[in-house]
Amino acid sequence: MLAKAEHLLAQRVWYVMNFNLKNGKYRGALWRAEQLIKQYPNAGFKQEALMVEAKSYLELGDPSSSRKTLEELLKSYPEGERADEAKAMLKKIMASSPEQGAAHEAAKP
Repeated sequence: MLAKAEHLLAQRVWYVMNFNLKNGKYRGALWRAEQLIKQYPNAGFKQEALMVEAKSYLELGDPSSSRKTLEELLKSYPEGERADEAKAMLKKIMASSPEQGAAHEAAKP
């Protein structure tokens, strides 16, 4: 019963997160994504929340945080449903900002 209630709460946060993203409210989307990851880590929304974080950071003019979030997404979900989109975003960030590309290469093991 408690798990079901927690999942319903997580779904509400997920809905508001996506609503904010679609309506250009990137700070709100970012806040909800962080809330979803921290408060509901086992609800099954982490991959989506990480992608929303990355998009929001990019829209807010923070490509460095976007890159780090995309790298976390790809590390956690290398074959996930958002992996191809994350790789494409990461490539675009690295191409548009030489220092981001250098930071990405330096972070590789």
